[in-house]
Amino acid sequence: MESVRQLMRKIIPPRAESSAVSTTIVLAAIIGVAAALMALLVHWLIGFLNVHLFFGIGAGDGPLPSGLDWRLALEPAAVFLAVAYLLRRWAPEAAGSGIGRVMDAVGRGAGHIRARLIALKTVATALSIGVGAPLGMEGPVVQTGAAVGSALGRHFKMGVRNLRVLVAAGAAAGLAAEYGAPIGGAVFSAELILGSAATAALLPLIVASFAAMLTRRAVLGDVAEYAIAAEQFHFGALDYAMFAVLGVVCGLAAVYFIKLIFATEDLMGRLLSDWRALALFGGLTVGLVGWLRPEALGTGHDVIQKLLREPEYSLRLLLLLALLKPLLCSVALGSKVSGGVFAPALFTGATLGAFFARSLSGQLGLPIASTSAYVVVGMAAVMGATMRAPLQAILVTFELCQNYSVILPLMIGCVISLKVSELFEPESAFSRRLAREGRRLHRGMDFALLKGLKVADIMDRNFVALSPEMLIEEAADQVETSENRTFPVADEDGILRGIVTLGGLVAAGLSQAEPATSGAVVRIGDLLEPEAVDLEPQQNLLSAWETMGNYDYDCLPVCRDAEGLRRIVAICEREAIVEMHDRQAFINLVRR
Repeated sequence: MESVRQLMRKIIPPRAESSAVSTTIVLAAIIGVAAALMALLVHWLIGFLNVHLFFGIGAGDGPLPSGLDWRLALEPAAVFLAVAYLLRRWAPEAAGSGIGRVMDAVGRGAGHIRARLIALKTVATALSIGVGAPLGMEGPVVQTGAAVGSALGRHFKMGVRNLRVLVAAGAAAGLAAEYGAPIGGAVFSAELILGSAATAALLPLIVASFAAMLTRRAVLGDVAEYAIAAEQFHFGALDYAMFAVLGVVCGLAAVYFIKLIFATEDLMGRLLSDWRALALFGGLTVGLVGWLRPEALGTGHDVIQKLLREPEYSLRLLLLLALLKPLLCSVALGSKVSGGVFAPALFTGATLGAFFARSLSGQLGLPIASTSAYVVVGMAAVMGATMRAPLQAILVTFELCQNYSVILPLMIGCVISLKVSELFEPESAFSRRLAREGRRLHRGMDFALLKGLKVADIMDRNFVALSPEMLIEEAADQVETSENRTFPVADEDGILRGIVTLGGLVAAGLSQAEPATSGAVVRIGDLLEPEAVDLEPQQNLLSAWETMGNYDYDCLPVCRDAEGLRRIVAICEREAIVEMHDRQAFINLVRR
């Protein structure tokens, strides 16, 4: 063990000899390999248990073994009961998808995830999906990867900001390894978990994702997760119009999916208050459906692959599967077992896409493109709307199929489905659960922690204000003493005249240095932003944060009314809001 520690110290020098950024990147690469190995282990265990414990049901739609009716019902019930006990006893936060819990750990818990989740989530997921639970593997591998990142970051005593990045890096690596989607994995963590695409945050995510991808390729080879029958698609105007219509359908399907998850959980909780009854009901339901319609069980990978190869599924069966999969997924999640909604969303979108295309071409006789193209668009559209991550859905689906010609249809379907779903359901499948618990996550922060706090609680009365009559050369000394990129401009009475940005000052300085404009007089008042935005002392911090984000300002002036004018009394910085958020997170942790 000592030799291992010495080797690690050579790879990762002490903090005094290495910057936190470079240490984070090295750790991200190690986390990527470890998270990939965990994801591959989960994948292998599910296949092993499915064959040896559940007779291969859920891996496809082959014929059922004869004489096993009672075992089909009882085995899932027994396993669900064991998994529910395991998680209830040692790791309640590992139940369900786990992605919401990772978001919560980044937003509220300073990146702290218990290391025990690595083993418990792996075992619980393998058992649950191994006996046919109609759930996905992405949530569990994201949570185990995030737990690996948290454990390693805490071991090397990384700061809170870098620890959050390492948690997101582990999540990205898990998704990249499971689906062979390194770009999608990095974007997933940046878009959904970390809420930041800054270079310092994005680089470790990319490193972890590609380290995971290399590990996957070393074990499985360079093979796409899904293969499409056509190498190249050719779309006409009718196809693009139909992709837009499919986007509407998929947006409504995502709403159905999200609402059904929580409606089913609420109903099961009212009717079956005991955790044992919930687990037994879920297991028996899965077993019964496995006997009647085995295509709806498991991750649905093989069924999706067959849809991409355009088999002769009946329209009735396709519609049944599109409606049944979300229901079964909801029942399994309500049973408190382990699994995600990513794969069920892909499955639902694939069956909807196939149903839609077959109806257009077969029933209406319209000359549209291959059915498999609509299957791919349906997959991405339902997934993106369910998770509220359209960019991630586009990239992951593209990487799953590795077919560039579907990029534009994916963009059309995902954007429309997202907007349609937002009309009827403001939360994603992950954030809605947290919102019900009083947590409002946005861009890696939980703004419920800032409830009741005002701008006056954090505003800084020691600030730099520039005069509109000041020459840009005269502003150099004041700009030098400030760490901000945004500066209020006020007259001698302190009345706000506008805002100037550091970028605007740099551009003006460069322009003034050019020979054609040399000698021109440029004043601060000539560089004002088009709109003078300010805050009020009694304004809540969430509103202040959103205002700064909308205008991309790192700080804003805080003003009071003075005879109809706005007098600057302080400034409010984004960094101060982040610090207050983290302070409230700590207070909640130690007082709960």
